[in-house]
Amino acid sequence: MADELREILRGGITFTAYADEAIDSGDLVKASGSDDVVTSDGGYTTSDIHVSMCDASGDDQYCVGIALEDASAAGDYITVSTEGLYIMRTSEGITPGEGVCANESDPQEVDMLDSGEEHFKIGTALTGASAADKYIIVLLRI
Repeated sequence: MADELREILRGGITFTAYADEAIDSGDLVKASGSDDVVTSDGGYTTSDIHVSMCDASGDDQYCVGIALEDASAAGDYITVSTEGLYIMRTSEGITPGEGVCANESDPQEVDMLDSGEEHFKIGTALTGASAADKYIIVLLRI
């Protein structure tokens, strides 16, 4: 597990997904699957759900969770969490109580959610940071 991710409290929602690329534990991930893979309401297989890293393409606004383990290559299966308390690295100063979003450049960092931006809120900062490269506790709720 990457040093940047330390799970404080488990008990949130997790799911297993097929990694479309190498993903590090602690990376924020987005859905990246194909259309029409679920063929009935009778269920699905874990290979139906694909994820890749949130990145600078602007898709971070659709973050679906945080990787709880490494995928060394495309085709590996990983566990993704959508809720819980996590210690995460910051890319800027963050005020306690503010919403946070995925950083566009680094999928292991979070930014403060600004009202003028079109980023998807992934959680709330429970502690603050004075600058980039600090750590905060985030209540993740995606």
